[in-house]
Amino acid sequence: MVKKFIVGILCSLGFSFLLLLLFLSFSVYQLMRPNFAEIKPNTVLELKLEHNLQERPLSRGFPFQKTSTASLRDFIDILQSARQDPNIKGLLVHMEKASFTGIAQIQELRNSIRAFRKAGKYAIVYNDTFGELSSGMGAYYFASVFDEIWMQPLGLLNITGLAVIQPFGRKLLDHLGISPEIETREEYKTAYDFAREPGLTPANQQATQEMLNSFLKQMVTGIAQERDLSETAVLDAINQAPIFNLESAVQDGLIDKVSYKDGVYHHLEQKLGKDINLIAFHQYPLKQQTSSSSDAKIAVIFANGMILREAQKSNFLFSGASMDTEEITESLNQAIKDPTIKAIVFRIDCPGGSPLASDKLWYALKKVREAKKTLIVSMGDVAASGGYWIATPANKIVANPGTMTGSIGVILGKIASEKFWENIGVQWDTVQTSPNATIWSMIHPYTLEEKKWITGMIDHIYQTFIQKVCQGRHLLPEHVQQIAKGRVWTGEQALQWGLVDVLGDLNTAIELAKTEAGLSDWEKKTVQILYLPKPTSLFHQLSLMLGGELALSQVFSQILNDSWGGMLKQIQLNISDPNKHLLSTSAITVEH
Repeated sequence: MVKKFIVGILCSLGFSFLLLLLFLSFSVYQLMRPNFAEIKPNTVLELKLEHNLQERPLSRGFPFQKTSTASLRDFIDILQSARQDPNIKGLLVHMEKASFTGIAQIQELRNSIRAFRKAGKYAIVYNDTFGELSSGMGAYYFASVFDEIWMQPLGLLNITGLAVIQPFGRKLLDHLGISPEIETREEYKTAYDFAREPGLTPANQQATQEMLNSFLKQMVTGIAQERDLSETAVLDAINQAPIFNLESAVQDGLIDKVSYKDGVYHHLEQKLGKDINLIAFHQYPLKQQTSSSSDAKIAVIFANGMILREAQKSNFLFSGASMDTEEITESLNQAIKDPTIKAIVFRIDCPGGSPLASDKLWYALKKVREAKKTLIVSMGDVAASGGYWIATPANKIVANPGTMTGSIGVILGKIASEKFWENIGVQWDTVQTSPNATIWSMIHPYTLEEKKWITGMIDHIYQTFIQKVCQGRHLLPEHVQQIAKGRVWTGEQALQWGLVDVLGDLNTAIELAKTEAGLSDWEKKTVQILYLPKPTSLFHQLSLMLGGELALSQVFSQILNDSWGGMLKQIQLNISDPNKHLLSTSAITVEH
């Protein structure tokens, strides 16, 4: 009797588990089934641009976010294909919830939309407001590239210019008895000034102001060109903003129409005909490589996030806070060994990190050059400090005008808290075997001997950095010493100093790679673009799960979220300055 009862329970559990597997398989099938639309004549792509666009492409074919594309590259690739499609007549973008990771990303999006319009397509954007209780400068800069800008009647044009607001807590730390013991090379390496200084230093003030001026100049020029206005008129509007009288904004040429959203659809019908076919942007099927394609390939390898010795893991929805240098090195080695890969475009979006990890990646990229493969670096929003270190082996460097790069310098140190603990009645006693055993302690301040060691180490790293820049960029040491000092430059400024070769986006870098690799005219037209590391699919996540690297509950919860609309929100990145990072809680922080 007991035996039958146990067998019954086991059978029930087995049946329940089977049902769970069937449900899991069906959910995976629903997720992986391509959700592309039939492209009929007179089609308009409709995109609800929400949240940030990621740098690295993700697998297409299931709904990451039904109102947006999965990545910046998806956006560009879809528009590039759509502009050659005679059935595609236009693009409608809703940007009420749009946000951008940086000015460089906006510039790449603008380039893509401009090319779409030059192909004879129509592009219109709708926004309820450009900033409500916040700046709408970046959003308006993006919108200005469209044929028409439509706004809700009560919206605001918050095109109020640019500002960086920085807190400084040195007085508070002194009051608490906490001592920041931080060395920098040199005065423009202001990453931890919030802890070291009572306010803006002259160097910090100068570099930040000149960077903002460069950004504003780029935005004003771009807006004026696309809106057929003088730069003076655009500057006047910025100085008078926020603008709440939208009818006057129409008269001044800043926007085109004030209306509620349904007016946009009526306008499209009047312009393109009532037979227009609206399809979601992500449902547009990209053309696949055909048999007439060349065997030649260009590998595009993405390096996104902080450079650390051990990468912080991420799931298949979102890129992590640091890059996986082992995965990137494997992709580089794969590209070196593949004879059909004629060039590598190395896409960097990185604010810096560990000198040791950066040097490892630098060596992997140096081997690309030694293998006689063309190496072109493309810079995204940020390629500064360690992000610039790893760019130096390239044949050529391409940066957006709004890229933040340079920051050739080093910062090293710790926070000493001994007095803080004494103030609250806590005593730390130490037993040690050697003079420098407490050098990394977050309790003790540096001794005189330890300070000498820290100074020697930071000078060694700094000079190594400068030597690699001189070697890779063929610049004199005196010149590099002048433009280094930890200073961040915009891409536009960096071009003037010889830190980059060309201003442009990822497509510019790909075209440059074709030329530098010596491809024939036919190969340039038919070359295949291979993205590495390959976009992660859900099946890969399942294989990791079966290998014990992911918990069943994690993947199952992701499937439930995807199937029934519970997507995780993307984390908006801080783009103000690659030098503005919080202090690490580890005993030593090294940035370069």
